[in-house]
Amino acid sequence: MIKKILTALTVFAMLGTMPCGAYAEETTETKTTETTEPTEDTGDTVEPLIGDANNDGAINVRDCAVIAKAFAYKNTDSLPATADYNGDGVINIRDAAALAANYVKALPHLDNTQTCLSELKISGGQATCSSVIRGYSGKTTRIIINQTLQKKSGSRWVTVKAWSSTVRGYFGSVKKKKSGLSRNTYRLKTTGIIYSGKKSESVTKFSDEKRYI
Repeated sequence: MIKKILTALTVFAMLGTMPCGAYAEETTETKTTETTEPTEDTGDTVEPLIGDANNDGAINVRDCAVIAKAFAYKNTDSLPATADYNGDGVINIRDAAALAANYVKALPHLDNTQTCLSELKISGGQATCSSVIRGYSGKTTRIIINQTLQKKSGSRWVTVKAWSSTVRGYFGSVKKKKSGLSRNTYRLKTTGIIYSGKKSESVTKFSDEKRYI
């Protein structure tokens, strides 16, 4: 399977052509509204864009191709640290495969939003909650990122911790941590409100479920 992914992505990289449109994880909810743009900025820092292998400020299938080509030619040392998408300390075809799995699903048509990522990692009873939303340069003016760490309770999901961050501009990346987790199954809900002036739209993405045992 990895060999097939490598072959396909390397061909894309060598041809230099990719399908048109935005690429991102699959979303579960979208909504467009007219509202008043908020005036307060929380000043959250922008995290490096993990997965941006070609340093163009976006994550899409081109990054998969760049990693695959570098791996094929044994030249992964030339790639930035952000190419280590799965965080195992090594840049290889597994990073390209993980990127492809997470980003090659197209978002429904949205005016202000290109990509949305919701990722949860749990280690030693501490949750690391990462949310990334990218809009369009020159169009998207502000992004509100609402993060909700949830745990499973029977057939329901209950809130463990919630955060809200506001970022000016067209790109927002927020990472929050919560320690002292009990042994349970968790997920991260990321809801973004993306503005272009006074016009806004919303998108919601859930991370994969993570079991802490």
